[in-house]
Amino acid sequence: MESSLLQKTTHQIQYNISSSELYLKEMDSTSDMAQYLLRIYTPKQHRPGGYPVLVYTHGGGWVLNHIDVYDSFCRKMSEKGFVVVSVGYRKAPENVFPACLNDLLNALTWVGKNLRDEKYNANLNQLTVSGDSAGGHITSHALVRLLMADQEIVKKEQIPKIHQQALFYPALHYYPANRTKFESYKLFGDFGFVLDSPVLEKFWRYLLGTQVSDEEAAANPYFSVMSALDTRDPDARAKVYSKLPGGFVITAEYDILRDEAAEFARVVTEASNGTSTLKHFRTPKVVHGFAQFPSDDMANNFAALIKSFFVSSTPSTTTEQQTTTQQS
Repeated sequence: MESSLLQKTTHQIQYNISSSELYLKEMDSTSDMAQYLLRIYTPKQHRPGGYPVLVYTHGGGWVLNHIDVYDSFCRKMSEKGFVVVSVGYRKAPENVFPACLNDLLNALTWVGKNLRDEKYNANLNQLTVSGDSAGGHITSHALVRLLMADQEIVKKEQIPKIHQQALFYPALHYYPANRTKFESYKLFGDFGFVLDSPVLEKFWRYLLGTQVSDEEAAANPYFSVMSALDTRDPDARAKVYSKLPGGFVITAEYDILRDEAAEFARVVTEASNGTSTLKHFRTPKVVHGFAQFPSDDMANNFAALIKSFFVSSTPSTTTEQQTTTQQS
């Protein structure tokens, strides 16, 4: 659906995986050339100084969905005053990890090189990365990759500073490594709503492929940041978490991923020693996937939360009440 308020353009992006040390080696790939889609939503009304930028990576168990499925979400967010970049990354099982991660890293390079063009009317000094479920996983692990990489490489790739992360029920801990680690695993593993233990495990297996063991996967901070950092000493763990940007994580009350996302928000906030906050909001009486088709109220509240970060590091009480979520 075309909008009188927005300009929507779709780009087919091709890049060479071996062109930068930022990209992780794709062991199962038969070619160094990769291809994915980007869709840009730009408000038509000019705004002095430009609109804040939201880079969104969609969910779907790393296997399902497409940027078309999230068109409504991205249009609504752009109509609330954002330049939205929707990332159509390569999917498993045809493209196993780290294909999806490399695609988002390349998309951030594209953002840094192209959104400075006046035609996009974008303000890269207000850049938020966001995603839901598998997209939240890709987003958070791209941040880990960027902070652990040689910063000269990141600079060379022209990736702009990321100011905020805004995640919906992200997958952050490799489930097959410890199926009882979190209470929500036990509550919703056998009879989960939308997402239960067999489905979650199958999605992780599709992403991992057959070349990597569970032990290797759980120890890889670019694949499963929480299980990987659990094995490190407290100082090394805090050093990674403390560098992650603030923002917020939104979870669903009835979701197997609920508690790992809440724990991620807690450890990032604690590691920062007050320099940044990753807030957690639990949304009551909803299940995994609720953000995929947002109501107007939900889009308004999500946009308000993102924008409040750039006004103040602590959103106002009014904004928090409007989210109709419970903060922990």
